Amino acid sequence: MLAAARAVFSERGYAGAGIAEIVARAGVSAPVLYHHFAGKADVYLAVAADVYDEVLGALEAGAAGRGGPFVERLDAVLAAVADLNEADPTIGGFATAMPADLRLTDELAPVRDQMGRVRAFFLALAAASPDIPRPRRAAVADACATLIAGLSRAGAIQSSPAEFRRTVESIRLLVRGELF
Repeated sequence: MLAAARAVFSERGYAGAGIAEIVARAGVSAPVLYHHFAGKADVYLAVAADVYDEVLGALEAGAAGRGGPFVERLDAVLAAVADLNEADPTIGGFATAMPADLRLTDELAPVRDQMGRVRAFFLALAAASPDIPRPRRAAVADACATLIAGLSRAGAIQSSPAEFRRTVESIRLLVRGELF
């Protein structure tokens, strides 16, 4: 049910998504949905938590077992982002629609806590990297979280996972200092 809801929210945003379409895609009835959720906002919040669990899982897997300079860790994380988009392109669409959904719907405010998880991941990664001095860790986390947010938007508008992978590869070249 969450996968169907994610697809609908990523295509239509919160305001344009309807319970009828979500349950139709999930192959269940509305009473089944309402058995698990109080309403559309609760479904959205569950989808957001699920999306961020997947994103953080991919970022953590990319960084796992990586020592060395932060740039090498970030490079591995970016490769994992490309893999995640290929496995589930609805994540980019959902993440892209989310800022507008939050501005327009007060009942979705708890999603902001989910959004902070990416920054927290990069803050911890910077803290675990001996080449990032303490005074720069917050700036590194902010820049990396913004980079991931931008890549989410790119993934939502690009025509294919291959096109997204080319974009990520360009960013990886930039991060490694090999683009120019």
